[in-house]
Amino acid sequence: MKILYILNVFPKLSETFILNEVLALQRQGIDVGVFAMRSLKEETVHRGLQDVKKLRYLPLPSLIRILTGHLYWMLKAPVRYGRAFLFALRRKHELRRLFALRLYDVKLIADEQPDHLHAHFGLGAANLTMLTFLLTGIPYTFTSHRGELFDAPPKNFRIKSLLSKRHVTVSEYNKRYLIDTFNVPQDRLEVVHCGVDLSQFKRLHQPTGTGANRILSVGRLEPMKGMDMLIRSCALLKHRGLHFSCDIIGEGSQRSELERLIRAFELESTVHLLGAQSTDTVRDRLCHSSLMVLASRCEGIPVALMEAMALYVPVVSTRVRGIPELVEHEKSGLLVEPDNPGQLAEQIQRILNDPQGSRQLALQAYKKVSEEFNIQLEVEKLMRIWREEGFGRKNAVAKIGAAVG
Repeated sequence: MKILYILNVFPKLSETFILNEVLALQRQGIDVGVFAMRSLKEETVHRGLQDVKKLRYLPLPSLIRILTGHLYWMLKAPVRYGRAFLFALRRKHELRRLFALRLYDVKLIADEQPDHLHAHFGLGAANLTMLTFLLTGIPYTFTSHRGELFDAPPKNFRIKSLLSKRHVTVSEYNKRYLIDTFNVPQDRLEVVHCGVDLSQFKRLHQPTGTGANRILSVGRLEPMKGMDMLIRSCALLKHRGLHFSCDIIGEGSQRSELERLIRAFELESTVHLLGAQSTDTVRDRLCHSSLMVLASRCEGIPVALMEAMALYVPVVSTRVRGIPELVEHEKSGLLVEPDNPGQLAEQIQRILNDPQGSRQLALQAYKKVSEEFNIQLEVEKLMRIWREEGFGRKNAVAKIGAAVG
C-alpha cells in the first residue's frame, strides 16, 4: 500500500507527532511519502528527520505551472475537471483559490500513483487532498487537531468529512465538538491519538526527591500555553520559601512579555527561558526534572505531556479540552483549572514534597501512555481505516456527483 502525506509545512519543531507517525508507518513496512506545501526553516530540527525516506516540496505556483495544470486536467479528465470547477465555484472557501492556482500540484501528486492520501490539519493541505480526490478519485483522510477547530475553523468541515474516507481527530473532545458544531456525522469520524514511540524512551528518570527540585515546561511562548501563569506560580512558590528551578523550553511571540514578568517577580535566578531545543535536549532535560508542568489555556492532547509520562516524569497540567483524556486527575497526574496560579503552585508543591506519591503517579502515567498513546498502536488504527473496503472508484464518482449537485 502506498500512502502519500500532504502537509502544509514540514518539518515543524512543534509538530513532532507528524514525524513520529511517518516513521512509525515506515517501520510497519508501509510505502509512505511526504509532500509538503512549504518548508519552515528552523535552526533546531527534529532528530529522525533524515530517516524520512521520501520527502518532496511542492513548487510555488507560477504562470506556466498554473496554465500547465489546467490544460493537463482539461485534456486528461474533462468531466472531472468540470465537476471540480463547479464544486469550487459554488463554495466560498479556500478550494476556489486552490483550484485556480494548484492544479499542477494535483498532477504531481497523481503522478506518484498513491493508493491513499492523508493530510494533517483541516486547512490548506486537507483542501488539497480533497481537490485531488475530486480530480482523480484517490481516497483521502485527514486529521484535525486544535487550531483549525477552535481558532479559525474552515467553513467546509462537513463536506470535506463527507467526501473523505474518514475524518480523523485526536481526541473524543474534538469528536464531540465536530458533531455538535459542524454537523459532521458520527460515522465519518474516527479518534486516532497522536502518540509517542516508547522504544525511544529509556527508563532514565530517577524518582523525585533525589536531587534539586527541577520544574520543566515545554511549549510555544504564546498566550494559549499559559507560561505567564507558570511564572506567577513560581513567584508564589518562591515567596513560600521553596527552593527550586524552572526551565521553559520553547520560542514565540510572548518572550519579551515573559522576560518582563520574570524581572518583575525577581525570578532571574530561578526561571529560565531556554528557547527552542532539539528533541534530544528536551528528553535530556526531562530525565533530570522533578516534574513537567503545562499551564495551557487551550490544548488538544499535548505530545509534550506524553513524552514526560513516557519517561516516568510526574505531570501537572490544566483541565482543558483534550488534556483530561491523557492526564487523569489523581491517577496519572494532577490537573488544575486554567488561569489559577495559586492552584497550580499548590499542585507543583505537592509533587515536590511527596516523592513517593509522585512516583506512583508517574508509574500510572507510563501505563496510560503505553496503552492508549503508543504510536505503534495508533498507526495501526490509521492503517485499518486506509485498508477498509467499500470505497471503490464507482463510489468515489457517486460522492463527487452528489457533492457537486
